[in-house]
Formats: sequence, C-alpha cells, structure tokens
Amino acid sequence: MTPNRRNYYRILQIQPEAPPEVVKASWRALMHGARMHPDLGGDPQAAALINEAYAVLGDPQRRRAYDRMLDLTRMRSNAHGPRSATDPRPAIRRVDPTGWRTERCCPMCRAPLPPALRAEARCSRCDAPLSTPPAPGGTERELLGRRTAIRRARSDAAALVADWRGAGIDARLVDLSVGGASLVSSFQVTPGHAVRVITPSIDGVARVVDCHRSASHWRVRVQWLTVQPLESRGVYVRTTA
Repeated sequence: MTPNRRNYYRILQIQPEAPPEVVKASWRALMHGARMHPDLGGDPQAAALINEAYAVLGDPQRRRAYDRMLDLTRMRSNAHGPRSATDPRPAIRRVDPTGWRTERCCPMCRAPLPPALRAEARCSRCDAPLSTPPAPGGTERELLGRRTAIRRARSDAAALVADWRGAGIDARLVDLSVGGASLVSSFQVTPGHAVRVITPSIDGVARVVDCHRSASHWRVRVQWLTVQPLESRGVYVRTTA
C-alpha cells in the first residue's frame, strides 16, 4: 500500500489526545454509523484509509511511533519559518493545560477526571497527581508539609516528562516556589505545554512558561498545575521563583 501522507487523527475525526476508547468508537461510527463500510455501500478506498488509520492509532506502540513522527514533521515544518495566511499546512492545535479543572480532564494526558478529587488523587491513566498547589501568601511559605522541616538545597535531581507515554528527561531543580519552579534540562521542552516534574520530594504537573538555551543545557521555567508531596517532611520554598 502506498504510504498515506494524510493525518490519521483527521481521518478518524478525533483529537491527538483522544483516549483508546474514543479512537475505537470513532472508527466504528465512521464504518457503520456513517456507512463507510463497503458492505454498506461505502467507498472501498475510503474504508481502507479509515482501517489503516485505526490500525495505527488503535495500537499503543504504533501510535507512539506515529506521534513521534508527527512531532518530527512539525519541527521540520516550523524550521522553515512562521505560517502565512495562505499557508496550506494545517495549523497545530495546542491545548492550554491550565483549564484542566474546568474541562474535567487530566492536565497531563487529558483523561477524564474522577467524579470527586481527593487530596491525594491521581490520574487513572498516567498516574499524574491531581492535587492543586496551595495559594501563595506571606513572605516565606512552605509548599508542602510542616514548618519544622529543614529547607532543601535547590539542586535536586529531577525527571522532566514531556510526553506521558514516554520516559523522563534528565533535569535538575534550580529554584522552587509555591507558584512554579526553574530547572536545567538536557532537552528542549515546548512552552505552553504540560510537563510532569518528579523530584525526590515532590511530584507535580506544570505548564512550561519558558525554555531557552543556556550553554549546553536548556533553562526551563514552569508554573505548577498540580503538586503531590513524596516525603512526610515539609519543603520550604520562596513565594517568587
């Protein structure tokens, strides 16, 4: 079969963050509900394309490989400069993770939230924490735990997870505050996207505010969306990052 150059997500009429059950439901709706199946009078070539898309997006490993290919294609396209008004390339849809509570979905993988969010709730799909960080206030506040805790040095090793289906990126925590954190990362991450930050003391999901090159590393600044302590002792932070 000639390789398909069209977007499988558009063929199945779903978003890139759609969970497996939505992928299957959309394929079934197109083939049977919309009568695209050849036995129901549909076009065989169109049905073959729908089946091809479902064969890839319905398989977790093939879908991960396809997503990586899409990301690489987008990076290459963006390297040619900004889009013009007449650019035929499709616009890249970005989801603002800060609206996760209103949209009732995990800020990391977009899976539906449980009916009730408890203090230590985690996403059933990607295991990301779903506890919102405390509101900043005062001059020196602790992010988590008790005030009797010893203040930590800001050189903790960290893992920065940019794709909930992939492995973490090696990073180092530079600064920590109630509102966010600064890290040094071995790889670039995309501003505006959600990332998961895991250190020996905290596990949280954050929105990337800024990422720029600094010598041989990337300096990353994030805004907390969720935070979960991993230690029983508190962690002091500043109210400004």
